[in-house]
Amino acid sequence: PMLQLVEAVQHLLEVARHRVGAQGGSSSGGSDLRQLLLVLGDGRFHEKEALLGAVRRLVEVQGVCPVFIALDTAAASSSGGAGVGVGSSAGTSGSAGVGGGSRPSSSSSGAGAGQGSSLLDMQSVKFVGGKPVFERYMDSFPFPYYIVLRDIAALPATLADLLRQWFELNASSS
Repeated sequence: PMLQLVEAVQHLLEVARHRVGAQGGSSSGGSDLRQLLLVLGDGRFHEKEALLGAVRRLVEVQGVCPVFIALDTAAASSSGGAGVGVGSSAGTSGSAGVGGGSRPSSSSSGAGAGQGSSLLDMQSVKFVGGKPVFERYMDSFPFPYYIVLRDIAALPATLADLLRQWFELNASSS
């Protein structure tokens, strides 16, 4: 389902870009248009490889910034804590947020792909040369920017902070 959503959104964003370009009368097709795509979900994907390709095609469009907000309520209920983890699967370091960030740190404890486990503790397995290779689930997360939200009550403040950072990023790049 997420793959179809990303493909449908990509088409809608293209249509919007062409409409802005046609209304503005510019031949650039809305090249100065900035689009922020917010996707809210649990972050558990079964079609990660295909989704990674679709998200890459979306990111290649100049001015589109896809951000996935993963509701990780298992982390809040198991740890009793409420917090926000922000990361960038681009692997950059620096300040956390839309413009880039560092991966949330967690201690992986063996396995954990069940519905009750936190995204930060989950692992995935690949077979390389017939041997299983384990990696953290979030290391191959298909969205370049993501927020792991542990407390749903923090969603409004998180969205406000994300929008502020996105506007700052766009203002500094103009």
